[in-house]
Order: sequence, then structure tokens, then C-alpha cells
Amino acid sequence: MYNIRLVCEGSTDEIVLKAILFAYLQSPDFTVDTIQPERSEIQGDPAEHGTGWKGVRSWCQMVQAAGGLEAVRALDTEVDLLIIHVDAGIVFEAEHNAG
Repeated sequence: MYNIRLVCEGSTDEIVLKAILFAYLQSPDFTVDTIQPERSEIQGDPAEHGTGWKGVRSWCQMVQAAGGLEAVRALDTEVDLLIIHVDAGIVFEAEHNAG
């Protein structure tokens, strides 16, 4: 059983990445927990960092500022894989390298 954590832009990425993992692993023997975008308790709306590549960037900046993945407890000893995903289309965004 693989235990996977996912940081991505939104729910569509989550669906696609789960399908890719299923095809690659040739087994449903894995769990995927999405840690970004977080979901609020109300209607699954994105919480603190938002969605899209800016949400991924915001989450990564928060992790960096806090001192790393261990500091924010994003991973535990049971995690086999962390996937951080943004669409390649951000290359066309004027502010993709902005802080």
C-alpha cells in the first residue's frame, strides 16, 4: 500500500493525477491525500492558500517560511511519495517568477 500526498492546483488535477497513479501502479492499492488546495468545511471550497498555481506557490512559500516540510508536519513517516504539481501553462504568466 502506497501512501501519497498531493499538492496541486485544484480538483481536476487531483482526479487526473489519481488516474495516472492507478495506471502506473497497475493497482488500486494506494491512498492519495490532497494537502493543497485544502478544503474548508463548507462545500469543499479552497481554504487559506486558494487554487491554481498561485495557491501551490503560496503553500510552498508557507512551508519554506515555517522551516520545511517537517516543521509544518505535511509529511509523516508513513508517506511514500509527495507530488507537487503545477500546469506547464504558468510559463505564460507574467508573474510566475514574482515573489
